[in-house]
Amino acid sequence: MAGRPSLGPEDLAGLPLIVPTGTHPRYWLDHHYPRRTPSGAPVGLGPAAATWQEVLSHVTAGRGVAPGAARGARHHPRPGIAYVPLRDVPPLAYALVWPTAADSAPLRAFVTAVAAPGASRPRRESPPG
Repeated sequence: MAGRPSLGPEDLAGLPLIVPTGTHPRYWLDHHYPRRTPSGAPVGLGPAAATWQEVLSHVTAGRGVAPGAARGARHHPRPGIAYVPLRDVPPLAYALVWPTAADSAPLRAFVTAVAAPGASRPRRESPPG
C-alpha cells in the first residue's frame, strides 16, 4: 500500500486502525476512526495510542495504520513509515481554540488578523515524493 499514489476509505477494510486512548464522543471516533468502510466492510481494531509519537511507534512496528495530516510527512518523517494521501474523505480542517475566560482585546485582534481575507494561508500540502 505504501507505494500507491492514494488510498480510499474502502482500502481500510481489514487493516488494524490505531485508535486514540481517552474519552472521545462516539460521533468523533466514528468520523475519524471508522469501524466499517462505506460499503460495510469491517475495519480492523489496532492498538490504542495516547500520543502521536506512540501512534508512529505502532505504525513503525507494523501494528497498524492511522489517519493523519499530509504535512506529517514533513513534520514527523520516520524510516519505515509512508504517508499516503486519502481520497474521497472530507478534508481535515483546523480551527483556533481558546478558553472563553482568556478573551481579551489582543486575542480578538489576533483572531481578526488571522481570519481576515487575504491573510497569509498555509500552502496546500503536496503528497510526499
